[in-house]
Amino acid sequence: MLLLIGIPLVAWACFPDVACAQQAAPGPDASLKDLLAYTDKQVGECKPLLGKPRAQGEDLEKVLAVVSLCDRILEGEVNDATRVWVLRRKGVLLEALTRWQPGGYAEGLKKVADELEVFLESHPKAVPTWTALAATIIKSEAYRLRGGGQRVETTEYDGIIDRLYRFILREEDTEKGRNAIRYLSEFVRQLPPAKRDDFLLRMVRVLAPYYQESEFLGQRLYGEELAGLGRRIELTGNKMFLEGYFDQDNKLDPRTLRGKVVLVDFWETTCAPCMQQMPDLIRIYEQYKPLGFEIVGVAATENQSTVRIFLQSKTFGDGLRMTWPVIVDAIAAGKKEKTVSGEYGVVAFPTMFLIGRDGNVISTDIDIRTLTQEIDKALDAKSAPARPNRPETIPSPP
Repeated sequence: MLLLIGIPLVAWACFPDVACAQQAAPGPDASLKDLLAYTDKQVGECKPLLGKPRAQGEDLEKVLAVVSLCDRILEGEVNDATRVWVLRRKGVLLEALTRWQPGGYAEGLKKVADELEVFLESHPKAVPTWTALAATIIKSEAYRLRGGGQRVETTEYDGIIDRLYRFILREEDTEKGRNAIRYLSEFVRQLPPAKRDDFLLRMVRVLAPYYQESEFLGQRLYGEELAGLGRRIELTGNKMFLEGYFDQDNKLDPRTLRGKVVLVDFWETTCAPCMQQMPDLIRIYEQYKPLGFEIVGVAATENQSTVRIFLQSKTFGDGLRMTWPVIVDAIAAGKKEKTVSGEYGVVAFPTMFLIGRDGNVISTDIDIRTLTQEIDKALDAKSAPARPNRPETIPSPP
């Protein structure tokens, strides 16, 4: 079964006081007891179909018929226990329908999940069903985000994020909640840049405070990472925090960067892509430095000794060396001060920001393949034009 969180369908027992014997379809004057008995039997017959990756024809019609039967019961006057019983079964049927046709039944599934959510405290047996339904809804929304179904309007983002947040609140101590974030966020990269930034920023604003207030250190650190991503999304066209230590006694003096085009390169000595692009980066630096270009490296995770030994001993190609200043974030972290990588939630390497002559950030997603073009534009520009940020996803939770 293709569920976002991997939750199996619950095993259904017969409804209390309901005989599960063979019965004919109840007529319009059938009693509630007869309707419940027949519904229970039909749901049981549908169970083998629900695990299929896709259904059509008679199978699809059979499931839809049972959904209509559930609606018939819910339209009448029933007590809470009966309503929950029927909603659970209708929800599981709609969950399968939504997996088969993501764009067709998601709205009906949302209504069932929202109604069922009201009873979670008073009817604990409803919790596993609601969790499965909410997981499939998140998957369905992700499907729409990547363009596989109906288009998601900007006004719908808050609803999607609110549902995700409520799901995480109930699944905070399980892998299910973390998977929900991971699954939805991986589809965000499919959005056009403007929508992607908007969606990410809304997610971050909701999730970051929640994790920052956690009693668990790992979750608090994740919350800080999310908050940093939010600052990165809003960084383009603004000044950035760029301070730090080269060693225990020497700090970057921001005044040395005034009037220059500056590339901030976040890297690690063990990062293979960082090393692969380093020869090209060194050549670009040597070419453009006389024109008012500077690089500031940020060693995001490693200690001062590791970075110093690397810079002293490492050569690339024909004796090429890194000669630009490198901030060692671990030194600031050891002094309980802000770090550059932490301030902007940078956890993937290499990541490069470009700053214009006026000190405003031009882009937070510079690519080595287009770097010279971006530098040429920045050197010619009197002020840095604002461009959309394009972080691809939110980081995976701990």
